[in-house]
Amino acid sequence: MQLAFDLTRPDGIIFVDDYYNPSWPGVQEAVAKYYLNNSARFVPLLFSCGKLFLCNLSFHATYLETVARFLSQHFPSTAVKRVQRFGFETLTVMPDHKSNDYLF
Repeated sequence: MQLAFDLTRPDGIIFVDDYYNPSWPGVQEAVAKYYLNNSARFVPLLFSCGKLFLCNLSFHATYLETVARFLSQHFPSTAVKRVQRFGFETLTVMPDHKSNDYLF
């Protein structure tokens, strides 16, 4: 994770794959261990389709509201729930795969 933080531009997004995948519990463990033991520049933004999206803390509020607004305007059948992850407000995005208008 630290390597990804060091190599990603401040306005970039980091994707953590298999975050809740039961076949890869080490992914979730590594993320939890990192946030419990470090203060990070990149923080959780949203979770969807097995991926945890991280963004720079300085862009977090802007990206969070931009993504929430975009989803509600363009993908109204996609369920979006605001939840706390490691002390940061994030979105859990659950696309409606029965609909033809899903993003992921």
